[in-house]
Amino acid sequence: MIQINKSGAFKEKPLSDETLADFSLQLSSLLKAGIPLLKAFEIIIKNDHSNKPILKYYNSVADKIRSGVSFSDALRSLNGKFPDTMICLVSSAEHSGNLSRAMAKSYDYFNKQHAIKRKISSVSAYPKLIICILLFVILVLSVAVIPQFADVFSDYEDIPVTTEFLFSISSFIRNNLLFILFGIFLVFCLISIILKNKQVILIADKLKVMLPYIGSLNQTIYTARFTDTFSSLHSCGVSIISSLEAASRTIGNEYLESQFDKVIDRISFGASLSDSLILVDGFDGKLCDMLKIGEESGEIEEMLGFVSEKLNLDADTAITKLLKLIEPAVILLISFVILFVMLSVMIPLLDSYALLESSIGL
Repeated sequence: MIQINKSGAFKEKPLSDETLADFSLQLSSLLKAGIPLLKAFEIIIKNDHSNKPILKYYNSVADKIRSGVSFSDALRSLNGKFPDTMICLVSSAEHSGNLSRAMAKSYDYFNKQHAIKRKISSVSAYPKLIICILLFVILVLSVAVIPQFADVFSDYEDIPVTTEFLFSISSFIRNNLLFILFGIFLVFCLISIILKNKQVILIADKLKVMLPYIGSLNQTIYTARFTDTFSSLHSCGVSIISSLEAASRTIGNEYLESQFDKVIDRISFGASLSDSLILVDGFDGKLCDMLKIGEESGEIEEMLGFVSEKLNLDADTAITKLLKLIEPAVILLISFVILFVMLSVMIPLLDSYALLESSIGL
């Protein structure tokens, strides 16, 4: 069995999926052309001028290979810069002798992951940007605009409750702006500390797959990510146990990952893959259903590839749906804030105009 470092205590942040995809593609092409591994590294290092820190890692791997260390051990020695998925693929290829195919598989995997993460990033960036703009607008209105209306309405006897509330909020923000900003900073610091707690992470990650509607979308995304990794590793000859161990750590959800010890135990005692994965609370049910068919037909490899492609398409659709859900929610929030401010200011103005008209007999 391929050994994987499970502690992760001192692992560095791995290279980006985009970088790993580019590296895998270059190495696969060179190896397929019959160029030896060390020579391929020299060519990549010589022609890649995009990022000097990354070239440092490539040089380190090449030096270790030159000293007699295996390719997989050289990757593993960089303490997490190259993820377990790539190390497993390379280690399997060292036994099968088809490193070019393994690197091509690595390219397909990391390219897919980069595309999915980029789409998720674009989905999350939109509401963040809009909320920041909204907070900036509220700040400008509270500090510069609303106080002008407060002076206009200072002599009014009967001001609507909403208008008084708006002026009170504006006054509070103006008088305590530094304290508010400092408080926001402290809240962010506190949240970041709380979110590092393992139990909090487990609860938060469980909610991600249990919440109505959003939970089902996240289940599809996480299941697709797991299946893609597992399929890539298993199709290259990595054992089921090693594939499960590596794939579980690519899901990006601690709650789901924490359930894989019992899955691996069941498989170790002879249970089927589908009957074991069905124990994972939070996976899309399609995975086990399709795996069951693959096991009964004897075409588990083909079914894994099919399920991987199907769930990737479903994940892409789920992300698009999530974006469509977020957009109207953010627009509704902005509209509510603007409407509240406008009505709070316009209602007393319209009342004053009506009173003026009645007083002059119009």
